[in-house]
Amino acid sequence: MNAGRCAVGLLTWNGEADVAACVRALQAQSEPALDVIWIDNGSTDGTVSRVREAARDFPEPRRLAANIGFCAGHNLGLSLARLPYYLALNQDVALAPDYIGRLCDWLDEDSTLAATSGLLLQTADLEHLDPAAPIASAGLAMGYGRFPFELGMDRSPGPSDSARRYVPGVTGAAMLLRRSAVQALTDSDEFFPADFFAYFEEVDLALRLARAGWRCGLDGAARAWHARRGHEGRRDPRLRVHYLKNHWLVSLRNDAWSELLREAPYVLKGELRWYFPRYLRTPWAALQALGAALVHAPRARRVYQSLERRFPEARAGRAGFYALSRSLLRGNHAHGAEAPPAGHSKRSQ
Repeated sequence: MNAGRCAVGLLTWNGEADVAACVRALQAQSEPALDVIWIDNGSTDGTVSRVREAARDFPEPRRLAANIGFCAGHNLGLSLARLPYYLALNQDVALAPDYIGRLCDWLDEDSTLAATSGLLLQTADLEHLDPAAPIASAGLAMGYGRFPFELGMDRSPGPSDSARRYVPGVTGAAMLLRRSAVQALTDSDEFFPADFFAYFEEVDLALRLARAGWRCGLDGAARAWHARRGHEGRRDPRLRVHYLKNHWLVSLRNDAWSELLREAPYVLKGELRWYFPRYLRTPWAALQALGAALVHAPRARRVYQSLERRFPEARAGRAGFYALSRSLLRGNHAHGAEAPPAGHSKRSQ
């Protein structure tokens, strides 16, 4: 019997529209002995009462006085977890009953895996789940242009989508982590970069894991439905600053200066194609993001240098991340869908 393998970090924030369905699906999991760590990020609506109505025996939340963001929220969850695996779960996701069990089984079987996800499908309503719904994410990929994509987004799932496969990264909406691998990336409890607050943190994690010699995987037989409330968050001016700031910080945390110089034509092309229109739409946010990135740049470079010292094959791991990403993107699996907003609901932060 597989018992006591997985802690679930449920991070909520003003999610009364979806959280009851999320919790009911969590309680229906076939995986035994789940350790649920519920962190409420200062909700001001009926989120907490909706959870209690949906599940009378649900653990009490750790109620925070303010919204500290996805990164700091799950840093807290990971620091409290004691089981080998940790599921970072969004409040706007409903899991199929075998979701956690399938992913835990794969992590048990494959010692090279550090982060996994099932196939995420799109839904507008977590109370009505369609097994034939379009794909929300079949993993993440990012080429030298430094713009992440959700693989398979908007495509109808087919028979081949049920297979297990290695991917450059996985979206953060229902991401199952090998806790020891994530802990090995840092000498503190900052598993995700707290200065990111939200956006791009799963891309940064995937790159750091690759540099440390770990892999990410997608098990398409494990299914979940994502209501994708994160798109609402992008209208928040403060989150737009984080979005623009963090895409620069990912490079500063993971790229050698020589790599940035060599890949500069691709970086410039990515800036012009994907980010420059965003700068034009909200120039004030771009300026704020640039200023914030400069403030955080020294710390980002220290993170880069620390991994370089601790993992001698870090550059080979990074090269593998980009080689797999470029292969998948050339195969037209991405369909032009941007990854960061879909990684998790910004409304759960």
